[in-house]
This record gives sequence, C-alpha cells and structure tokens, in this order.
Amino acid sequence: MLTTRWYIVVFEHNPTNPLTGFVVRRTPVDKDAVMISVGSLERVAKKVGLNTVAKRGCGMVPPISKLMHAIDAQIALLCPLAAQYMIVLRQE
Repeated sequence: MLTTRWYIVVFEHNPTNPLTGFVVRRTPVDKDAVMISVGSLERVAKKVGLNTVAKRGCGMVPPISKLMHAIDAQIALLCPLAAQYMIVLRQE
C-alpha cells in the first residue's frame, strides 16, 4: 500500500520576544491574536501524530544591509530571541 506523507509549515509570532509581544498587542489586526510558543505548538502537534522536522527563528531585524542580514541569520539560530519562528511538521 502506498502511503502519502504530508508536511505542515507554520510561521508564527514568537511570544518569548518582548518586542514582538509589544507590537502584536498594539496592532489592530492582531487584537484577538493569541501567540503560541514553539514548544507548545510542538506538544500539540505530537498529540495529533505530527513530528517536528525542522524549526528556526526568523525576522529579528530588517534586512537593510548585508551585515544586518548576517546578524539576523545568526540570531535566527536562537529561536527564543527571534521575532517569529518557523516549524515544519510531518505526519508520523
């Protein structure tokens, strides 16, 4: 029997970044938003049969120069500091 595996990719605001929380609380479009941490999302995903394939932070600083882009890439490795995060989930 052929089994199809699928992936889910989630980009989310990082609630552990204080600046992100500040912006989300003051943005009208996000007035009812509830941010979920990467750890909480992983736990929920695991309960419904999804495994984490990859995760990383993203978007800490605007890419206004090559230096800033390089700094952002290094900070992105530290998911708790990033403004947003990306997580890739796969069906078990």
